[in-house]
Amino acid sequence: MTRNPFLSLAAAAFCLTAFLSSGCGGTSTQMDVAPTSGRVEFQGKPVADVYVQLMPTETSGTSDKPGKAAGGATDSDGKFVLSTYESGDGAIPGKHRVTISVQNPGAKLPGKLPADYTVEIKPEPNDLVLKLDK
Repeated sequence: MTRNPFLSLAAAAFCLTAFLSSGCGGTSTQMDVAPTSGRVEFQGKPVADVYVQLMPTETSGTSDKPGKAAGGATDSDGKFVLSTYESGDGAIPGKHRVTISVQNPGAKLPGKLPADYTVEIKPEPNDLVLKLDK
C-alpha cells in the first residue's frame, strides 16, 4: 500500500494551524486605552527626535496589573502620539512613570526630567507637555 504524500502534508498543515491558533493556553486581553499625545520642550523650545515612554505604575479599572507601556517618537516640532497596542491608540489610563531617551546614537538630551517623573492618564483624550530641566 502506498501513502499519498500530499495527504500527509495536508494533515500536518492542519495540525500545525490548529496548534498555532490555539495560542499559549490563555486569551489575549487588551486593556482600554485613551488617546494620548503631547510635546517635549526644553527652555520653551521643541525637542525633536526623542522617544517618550510611559510605563504604568498603577491603572484605573478592574485589572490588578499595571499593563503595557506606551511609547512614541517626537517629530521636528517636539510633538508625539503614543501607541500601546496599535499605532496611535494612546496609553492605558492610570499613573505612569515617564522616560525620555534619544533615538540617534551619539545624540544627547538637552535636559532631563525630574527623577521619578509621573503623569496621570485620564480615560479621555490627554495632551501632555513634558518639560525637560537643565
